[in-house]
Amino acid sequence: MIPSKKQYERGHERHILLWDWCTNHPAKDKDDCPMWQRNGGKWRGVWADCFACHIDENTDCKKCPMDAKACKNDVSYFAKYRLAKTLKTRKKYAALIRDAKWTPYEEWIKIKD
Repeated sequence: MIPSKKQYERGHERHILLWDWCTNHPAKDKDDCPMWQRNGGKWRGVWADCFACHIDENTDCKKCPMDAKACKNDVSYFAKYRLAKTLKTRKKYAALIRDAKWTPYEEWIKIKD
């Protein structure tokens, strides 16, 4: 099911909030974020704790709304975040993921079809 523009924008907003939290708590993992229901928050779980994957229904990474550098390979921002040896480096890559460009809904919906 294709999400509405409102759902898409809410996913992007939550992506920003999640990765802002990760930027400010580099010693923690994204699944530790207090906004998840399992941690007492209001957000239901989503695939891979990733709102971009959730929007795309995890069907095809080529249709991901997020800039490709954020996730898709071993040299991606996310890989570098996961493999970081220092908190400073984790913070740097969490911020890059937070700030990664998302395709505007009107353009993304054309890719999704």
